[in-house]
Amino acid sequence: MKIKRILFYVISVLVCFLLQTSVFEFLKLADVMPNILLILTVTIAFIRGKKAGIVVGFVCGLLIDIFSGSVLGQYAFVYLMFGYINGWFHAYFYEDDILLPAIKDCVKNVNIEEGTITVHLLNGLRDINKK
Repeated sequence: MKIKRILFYVISVLVCFLLQTSVFEFLKLADVMPNILLILTVTIAFIRGKKAGIVVGFVCGLLIDIFSGSVLGQYAFVYLMFGYINGWFHAYFYEDDILLPAIKDCVKNVNIEEGTITVHLLNGLRDINKK
């Protein structure tokens, strides 16, 4: 069972990465596109817990770091933290409850930009729009 789960995580991360970097680049609306890797990280952390969220978040963030060509590790750290924080809510997960995931998604979208800006400033990068 564990091998199937790991294989599912690897395939999910790769498919979401390919969708985010290729297909959704052409579907931008006002230069905004969905962050599928972050949604995957939050979902897996919410359903499976902190450990799975940390691992998937780190891998997703590392893929974004490698693809973007900026400072290596900034997105890996931010996604890892989102996986860990959302893994806390694993104990409160009920399949029929929709309010908690909706609230977490709204807060997550605001906090991902704050986390990225904080890491940029800690690294000494002045031009935040440079990726």
